[in-house]
Parts: sequence; structure tokens; C-alpha cells
Amino acid sequence: MGINHLGNSDGYNPRNSRNINVGDQFSIDHLKSIQRGIDRNEIVSGDGYQVARYSNATVIRVKQNTTGAAFRNFQVLPYTDVNGACHVTCSIGTVNRVIPKIGSLYLDQLDAEELPPKITITADGYIVLEVAYEADKPFPNTTVVKFVNQLETELNASTSQYPLASVRYIPADTAKKEPADVVATQIHATGNLSVARVKVGASTFYWQWWIV
Repeated sequence: MGINHLGNSDGYNPRNSRNINVGDQFSIDHLKSIQRGIDRNEIVSGDGYQVARYSNATVIRVKQNTTGAAFRNFQVLPYTDVNGACHVTCSIGTVNRVIPKIGSLYLDQLDAEELPPKITITADGYIVLEVAYEADKPFPNTTVVKFVNQLETELNASTSQYPLASVRYIPADTAKKEPADVVATQIHATGNLSVARVKVGASTFYWQWWIV
């Protein structure tokens, strides 16, 4: 191997390279040059985001406390793990000063693998906040982030949903050797939320949501 494409200070340049053959020898400088070229393709942390690498996934998270960077409450973040499964997670926010859950975990907790709580996606739909009302109990009784196939079209006496994002599931294409993917389109802009269940008369009621 010649030094023309390995021994320059800018790192490995694949446009000028040739196949590596058995018996080719490398100097330490050559190996360092190759490493510099590989490093250029790594995912690195940026303003407002952090990268966490695990045995089964590389996860890009919104930093919860970032000086000088814009933070979005309830931002839906899609990703595909190394096993080809598609998920979304959600940045922290509050509803009536309560942090919602995904499954059994609050949005600011981590699971057993030190990953944020996630929702597995296998179809098109929506990610929503859902609050539940139960008589003679603190309101809201439960607050969760969940996947639904369709948004609510009628008033529900016991629950109300607030859309955060729409998600589109793209199945794997084995013929093209392309993995499955999920695309999230944010609906909620930013901010924490407040909700009220207002009853008018004996049986009439409505739900009201505010960004706070």
C-alpha cells in the first residue's frame, strides 16, 4: 500500500484506495490515518442531543438540561434498533405538573438496559398523551404516552387524548435489503400542558387542553 492515500494528515481517503491484499504491511501512521477516516463517520453528540451506545442499539436522546440549546417538551423521537425493531421515545414534559409514563416508567426514567422508555411501532398511527378521569380521585388519575391507530373523534367521559405526533411505519424490504423504519411528524410544538374536564349541568361535559 502506498503512502499517497494513507499517510496524509487528513486521514484515509477511500477515493484513492485499492484493495488490501494478504501480506500488505502497515505502519503505525497508516493505521492512525485509517482510524481518523473511520472517526469521521461516527455519530457524535451535538448541542441539545447526546448519543448513547449499547450492545443492541445506538440511541440519540434529547438532553434534558442543556444550557443554550432549544429544548422541546414531548418531542417524539423515532429509532430502529440493531435487531430491526422500530420504536419511539419521548422527551420529558408535564401534564398538570405530573410527568406521564410510557408503560410502567416515567419519561425521565431508564429501563433495565439503561434506555429511555419506548413504544414499539409496527403500524401507522399517532403518539398521544392520554389522561383519565375517575370520580373522587385526584385529577388526572393517570397520564400516559401511548400509540393509537386513530385519533379520537368523539368525546369520552373518562379519558381524553392530546396528539403529539403522527408516525409512519415502513416495513423492511428484504429484496432491497433495507431494514424497517419509522418516521415521526411532530404535531405538538413545545411546552408543558394543562388539562381540565369541565362539567356543565347534570350530564354535559367537555375537555380543555392548554400549553403552559
